[in-house]
Amino acid sequence: MVQNPTQMKLKIYLKTLVFATGMVLGLSACFAPQAVIRMEPAADQKVRWDYGQAIVEQSVDSLFGRAAFDHAEKDFLVFNVDITNLSQSDQLVAPEQFYLTTNTGTRYFAIDPEKELFSMEVRENVREANAKNAAVLAGVVAVAAVTAAVVSEVNDKDNNNNGNNNNNNEIRNNRNNDNTNLFLSVPLVINSASESAVQPNVGPFEPNAPTINERGFWTDYTLRKTTLAPGEKVRGKVLFRRQDALRDFLLMVPVEKSVFSFGFKQKVFQPQ
Repeated sequence: MVQNPTQMKLKIYLKTLVFATGMVLGLSACFAPQAVIRMEPAADQKVRWDYGQAIVEQSVDSLFGRAAFDHAEKDFLVFNVDITNLSQSDQLVAPEQFYLTTNTGTRYFAIDPEKELFSMEVRENVREANAKNAAVLAGVVAVAAVTAAVVSEVNDKDNNNNGNNNNNNEIRNNRNNDNTNLFLSVPLVINSASESAVQPNVGPFEPNAPTINERGFWTDYTLRKTTLAPGEKVRGKVLFRRQDALRDFLLMVPVEKSVFSFGFKQKVFQPQ
């Protein structure tokens, strides 16, 4: 049976539509929504509620401590922790010593804000150096492009004045074409470098507050290493790598020779 052109076009269109639909469905199946994390204090904990947040309170020796789950980021669990020194001596609070643990004894240590700030400074210096190098390279390319244009114009004039030298003109034109191809290939590196700039994530914080990817979050919002004089208090956010497989765990907060033990239950909800 001989098909007319309209039938052939319709057949090709239907095949393309079926293929495109299959591709869309296949790609959509590759991206599952991230699990939603919720925490609640263990049953044996002393809890005080504050605007929907369950705060676990403990007194250990001459220290008073509180801990509460704040929220989960893509890669982190964020807790609010505060410590009050009720003793008669200085007490060192070092968040890098805090850890999550289970009945298996496995420990998951908190992220050290000082190390994170150091890493951010290193990355920023590298980005700054790359930007300066890209600017210098762009300048070199611009100068070279102008030079090539001037040379090309001079060559064109020479070509008009020396119409009988066809062989020499052909050689000069080939050289000019080679130079133009080289200059056109260089800026692509600059464009690819500029597109790799890190875009800040939008976190569940109050408006205008820095995100986890910004230096201001780690300098001003996290709990940082602090020596508490008698009567002083320190508070801030403590971050751990996400551990979605955990269910019951303890947030251990050692302060000098004293150790707080805050119990939590983690609930993981996988959106469908």
